[in-house]
Amino acid sequence: MPTVRVGGVPQLGSQAPVLLELESATDLPTILTEMLRLGNDRQSLRRLATAGGDDRILLRVVGPPYSTLLRALDDSASGTVAPLRAYVEAAPRVWVLLGWTHPYAAQIAAPEGQMLLLGAGRSRQTFPEASFRDVYEILKFDLPAVSTDWTGATLPDKLRVPLRLVAGNAADAAELWVLAGAGIDKLDAFIRDSREDVTQRLKFAVAADAAGRTTIVLRVTASKLPPPVLPFAEMVGYKSYYKLPNLFLPVGMRLHPTLRRDVVRKLLADNPDELVWLAPAADGGFAPQTLPEQSFRPLEDWVDYVLEVHHEPLQAWIEASRFEFDSFLCGETPPKPKGPDDKSPKARKSKGDDGEKPLTPSLDPKATAGKADKFFGEAMPLPAEVVVIRPPSEWMVRRAELESEFLSLDGPLDAPGRTALWPKLAEANAGAGDGRESLLCRLYAIWADPAGNDLTAAAAMEFPQRRGPVTLAEFDAALVLDNPTQDEVRRFAVLWLLAGREKPVILQDR
Repeated sequence: MPTVRVGGVPQLGSQAPVLLELESATDLPTILTEMLRLGNDRQSLRRLATAGGDDRILLRVVGPPYSTLLRALDDSASGTVAPLRAYVEAAPRVWVLLGWTHPYAAQIAAPEGQMLLLGAGRSRQTFPEASFRDVYEILKFDLPAVSTDWTGATLPDKLRVPLRLVAGNAADAAELWVLAGAGIDKLDAFIRDSREDVTQRLKFAVAADAAGRTTIVLRVTASKLPPPVLPFAEMVGYKSYYKLPNLFLPVGMRLHPTLRRDVVRKLLADNPDELVWLAPAADGGFAPQTLPEQSFRPLEDWVDYVLEVHHEPLQAWIEASRFEFDSFLCGETPPKPKGPDDKSPKARKSKGDDGEKPLTPSLDPKATAGKADKFFGEAMPLPAEVVVIRPPSEWMVRRAELESEFLSLDGPLDAPGRTALWPKLAEANAGAGDGRESLLCRLYAIWADPAGNDLTAAAAMEFPQRRGPVTLAEFDAALVLDNPTQDEVRRFAVLWLLAGREKPVILQDR
């Protein structure tokens, strides 16, 4: 039975093997070069020769290019002998011409050791079965006659890339402020008029350059709350860059070119004990400014700092205000009749140890105007404004020593060396009169050691009036707050820890 023509273009997969038959070996370089140029090198071939000296090439290709198949289809469309013919395998060792089919091709068995090629119509060919040679075994590539050998070398010098400040995210919030010149005078008014929760989140440092110019640096402490907005038109705001804790860039600016975080840290902020901010200059330039980390103090200590700075002139005023009086003898004053309230604790509290009022003049000019003659014999004018200098207490000195020791340690807040200092800092802050800071230190100590005694001390500071275990009513009242403040959240945390310690009591009430 003859083969018949198939309508349409045959569809072959990318892994389908195709057998190409070339009538002459002279066409082989053209076909090979075309398929190699199109990226197909999955080729193998056989060369056949007849007794009359004719050559024939069988080229087996896996997934040949579509252009090559179209060329073979054009050559075999007429059914006559063509220079290039393509066959697809219909059965083992039985190949049918591409574009043609045989109704019983799957049942045809080729003779043993032979390959059967079914062409157009009744055309039949048999070839001895043998292995195909890989195409690279018959190819020889011509390399350039002259080759250049290169060796490794180093650059003559490092490339110089200038770093500049360019526009960045304008929505950044400032975390560090530099205040100089006349703006320093406004800091006093800011501290006096600001709320306590704002000043407690800020630290300050006083910096001086080689020329003696003074600069105040304000820095916000780590918190989940957004940084506060400071009303200083004379200051420059800075934002932490790459979340590096000691490198700050002007708000709304970034470095160009963009470098990796570790490279930026090595170039500009390699010392963790120094804070660095990049002061902007003309044309995108900047000048790195450094300040030791240990220079920062809580902003609440600004009043103490001002007193320390102006200690000498104030002391001079006090010394100039002393008066010398002639010695005189004062007769005994008849005792004042005791009133009915003289024995009360409140009345005794306002007197001296011997029951008499202390001979200390009032510092209020209005209150002193009519009473000064009782102490000095005649009225004397007092200054319109009096500043009282109080030397730091032992607890304040102790707190400063512990804070310096705390900052000198390396590691996070829960490092072993710092964990041991939390209870001591809590005690020192309580002695210095800073209950809020003392309570925060207690909470850090509880976090590091939940089984310690700091929870009892923290509970006594937060709830001085409560007694006994935590009740459900007390616990539920703290949960119904719609917009709790920071202090209410802290009190609830202490209440939660107490409830965790007294869990059996809570379950019994429930």
